[in-house]
This record gives sequence, C-alpha cells and structure tokens, in this order.
Amino acid sequence: IRFGRIPQSEKQRLKAEQDVSGKEEHKSQQPDTKSLARQMHEAYLKHFHMNKAKARVFLMGKTSTP
Repeated sequence: IRFGRIPQSEKQRLKAEQDVSGKEEHKSQQPDTKSLARQMHEAYLKHFHMNKAKARVFLMGKTSTP
C-alpha cells in the first residue's frame, strides 16, 4: 500500500500499461457487455413489473397481496 503521491514517471508508466491492456480488453468485452446489458434489462422487466398498487404494497412491507 502506498501512502502519498505517486512519482510522475511511475504514474505515466502505469497509465501506459493500463491503456494497452484496456484497449485489448475493451475489444473483447464489447459483445459481452451488450449481451449482459440485454440480459439485465430482460431480467428487470421480468421481475419488476409493478404498477403503483403493487409498489405501494411492496413498500409497506406486506408479503401477500389482498
């Protein structure tokens, strides 16, 4: 663990390493990110389809609907 400021030369070296590895990861993760976002959106719509009445019951803490 480092306390204090990072020397400028080390900061530039770390940024350069991060840029190179980040570009390679970004290219491979692009399709994965889109599919993950689509899956999350579908799961959200599937599990959180609430109208105001259902949301009110949920927020009041009741476990069963009338």
